[in-house]
Amino acid sequence: MDDKYSVVRKPMYFGKDAQLFGWFHYPKSAEMRDTAILICQPIALEYMSAYRSMRYMAEAFAKNGYPTLRFDYLGTGDSGGYTEDDRLVEDCVLSIEQAVQTLRELSGCQKICLIGLRLGASFAALYANQHQVDELILWAPVESGKRYLREIKALQMASAQSSANSDLLEAAGMVYWPNTQSKLKSMALTTLQPKAKVVTIVPRDDLAVTTTLLDAWQTLENATVQQLTLPGSQGMLLLAEDTIVPFEAFQLIVDELNTRCLPAANDINIASSESKMSTAGVEYNANYEFQRSHLVAEEFSFYDQSEQWFGVLSQGTASAKICLVIVNSGAIHRVGSNRMHVIMSRGYAAMGLPVFRMDIPGLGDSLTSNTELENQEHIEGSEEFLATAIEHLQQRYGFENFIVAGLSSGAFYAYNGLIRLLDKPIKDALVLNPEQFYNSKGRETNLAKQQSGWMYYRAQITNPEKWKKFFSGKVNYRYILSIVVNKFVNVFNRHKNKLKKQSNDIHTIKNDLSHDLNVIVTLDKSIHFVLSENDPANLILNTLAPVTVKRLISEQKIAKTLVPNADHTFSRYRPMLNMIEQTKQYLKRYLITD
Repeated sequence: MDDKYSVVRKPMYFGKDAQLFGWFHYPKSAEMRDTAILICQPIALEYMSAYRSMRYMAEAFAKNGYPTLRFDYLGTGDSGGYTEDDRLVEDCVLSIEQAVQTLRELSGCQKICLIGLRLGASFAALYANQHQVDELILWAPVESGKRYLREIKALQMASAQSSANSDLLEAAGMVYWPNTQSKLKSMALTTLQPKAKVVTIVPRDDLAVTTTLLDAWQTLENATVQQLTLPGSQGMLLLAEDTIVPFEAFQLIVDELNTRCLPAANDINIASSESKMSTAGVEYNANYEFQRSHLVAEEFSFYDQSEQWFGVLSQGTASAKICLVIVNSGAIHRVGSNRMHVIMSRGYAAMGLPVFRMDIPGLGDSLTSNTELENQEHIEGSEEFLATAIEHLQQRYGFENFIVAGLSSGAFYAYNGLIRLLDKPIKDALVLNPEQFYNSKGRETNLAKQQSGWMYYRAQITNPEKWKKFFSGKVNYRYILSIVVNKFVNVFNRHKNKLKKQSNDIHTIKNDLSHDLNVIVTLDKSIHFVLSENDPANLILNTLAPVTVKRLISEQKIAKTLVPNADHTFSRYRPMLNMIEQTKQYLKRYLITD
């Protein structure tokens, strides 16, 4: 399903002081309806997972005549604000209020439909408890905040984060500060009285269907309350790279709305409202270690000629001529896990280093005509997208040099941009927890999994219970044997590489890490490996180029930083800030001025 040519989509900043960021979708040629739709997204990991589905949902509504706004709440995504302010629930409801007002102004519609997913549905219900809306659609809502917090605590225990951050409640990519916990504990949707003409409840499709909320709201005055069974909530909330967009469910919702929402009585010229859409956000105080004394301005920018590839630029009051470009991690859009890319961008920009966080085509809000690229990792030839972004940043903003950065698969993009775009002024790369360096079918593509397996079984070898399980026959002996064999093969190759002489051809990239690192330092480029202390990435480096890496570090031509207590995606709050602080100190070298 490809609706990008039948609808218009416009990014914008809006709300008080232009603190909120969103996308306004409206029909290009379809007959306008008299109702506008506000999409209230989930938060944390569910927000990251459902982001692509929410974009397609907005396009489905717009294609069928409904002006639609999707947006990031204050303190989340690309919007301003800080989760550390500990006003998550209050700020999300306030954000909905400002979004409703903006949607009415842009669309010309007085009738508003709120549709929310998971906690987004809960926030929509909280808003409707105080404000009149025409339609309220709650998809897989979190009915009990107390139960939701229990699930978060269970996730934290399962991931062993409590041992590293015992005073923080954090899981699924978000810290739940004390006031937020209190507000969520008191949230029970059955006690609300939403002021909506029609309330539609869509239960989760991965649990037994209940009618608790339906039964509680049957007595609402002047309201029709119904329950609609739809597929799709489970598929939208898988890990981002595995999500399934429920196009069929979107159309069923449209069909349901069409029975009540009429064609607009008068012609509405939405295009005339574009002058009201702000292209730049407020000057944010940098959300970095609670230090908010440095102002950072942000603006969005399409970096291709057809305006389909999207990114956000952060700049401080005084900015250098070198720009850092952050590429997507996995299938997550440009804000990064735990909002890491946003915090990095604003933190670096505050000290004078401009940052462009981009979506490569097929991810986030960068569209592609090749649907096979959607939600893909380690895309071959991805450096060409990076080259297009760099050319755009040179021409539009006058940046002279660049640093590329990325986490996991983003590290792959950053590294390949550094070594393959030799005609571009890329001076350095921040390579965070790479899983692989080359898109080959050889042993390297499985090296991360092999090293993870080796680290796991090495840690379990002293556990008597694990030995009992081993001899019980309830283990995959073939898999364990493959881990051991591959480990010995890697050790053999490592020692063989020590004896192998370096090639004299120091100007050609050969898809060999040891050789290629020598090439880039010869070309006066550098690279900074930033690795979680117990991540397999360190073992991968020590397997593929141990001698070269050690030598180049000692010669201060490249750098390596190990971050304690951090997981692969730096999803834990304090280790993430630690990582940003260490990279900040490294990047200061590029801020030296005459």
